[in-house]
Amino acid sequence: MSWQDDNELWYDYQRSVTSDYMFCLDRFSGKKLWTYCSGVIVNPTITMSACRMYFIESHHPAALEDNDGLLKLENVLGDNAYLVAIDLQTGKLLWKKA
Repeated sequence: MSWQDDNELWYDYQRSVTSDYMFCLDRFSGKKLWTYCSGVIVNPTITMSACRMYFIESHHPAALEDNDGLLKLENVLGDNAYLVAIDLQTGKLLWKKA
């Protein structure tokens, strides 16, 4: 592997894993409690507190049209990216900030 290959894999051109939606299951019954679906979620940004989940959500056209869930950051960040907070108990949107 050359340094150019390594740079493309791990640095400026690395693609990020994304998801179409977030969901919560009851840990005992397996029943789905809620689903949140609004844009493309950038998985490495998912963070939780005691009662909230935070993540970056993209509404960039290239992100919304993606089929494999691996996107360059240039296609998920920028003017169409939002920091989102949802309630862990209900999945309801608490706030969304550009």
